[in-house]
Amino acid sequence: MKTYVVVLALLMVLVSAICASASDENLPARGARRLMFGFSGWGLSNYKGGVGLRYYLRENTALRFGLDVNWSKDDDTGWDHDVYEEDEPEQSAYTTERSTFSVGLGTVLERHFRSSHRVRPYAGLGMFWWYDKSDRDETFERTDEDYTRTSVFESRGYTIEGLLLAGLQWYFAPNMSLGGEYRVSLTYSRTEQDSKGTRTETNDDYSSTDHDTRKDYRLTVDASRLWLSIAF
Repeated sequence: MKTYVVVLALLMVLVSAICASASDENLPARGARRLMFGFSGWGLSNYKGGVGLRYYLRENTALRFGLDVNWSKDDDTGWDHDVYEEDEPEQSAYTTERSTFSVGLGTVLERHFRSSHRVRPYAGLGMFWWYDKSDRDETFERTDEDYTRTSVFESRGYTIEGLLLAGLQWYFAPNMSLGGEYRVSLTYSRTEQDSKGTRTETNDDYSSTDHDTRKDYRLTVDASRLWLSIAF
């Protein structure tokens, strides 16, 4: 606990020193470039973030190019115990493996508004294109008898996203800023889904395959990104 307090105190001192050094030079001029790093979550087995480039056409107008990546992996294994007869418990083992991956490319035209030397709101209009792929493998086995069921699901597709956004930047140091933004998105997605199932039990084998195409329109509002912007 003492270690966390010391680290927090050091961070507060560092942030205070950086803020004290902020000046009018933080306000970008025409031709300025910013390398941007964004995230909306991370963990030991997943990452969701992106990197972008912001180029100022004028002091108040910028064009932003972005690359977003989302990857996750999850495994689940367990046992179910259900008593269906007095002395013979049913024992069922199951295993599920899931993985998802998506990559997106897009551009946003931004309008920045002056409010103070260190804080500036902005708004933008843009478009993104996404490619998504996901896999899920499931295995179910009855250990008290000869019964196994496996299922494999695969999906892949693309999404086109038009968005409006509004954000706020805080210039906490020369040539550096932190920002967060809200997004209103209208998306169209098309997904191809394939599934294959097999079942094995006493003197009986069964298999099936299925293919499905799905289209979806969606309107969403979310606080989707926190940005760190660095001049170069």
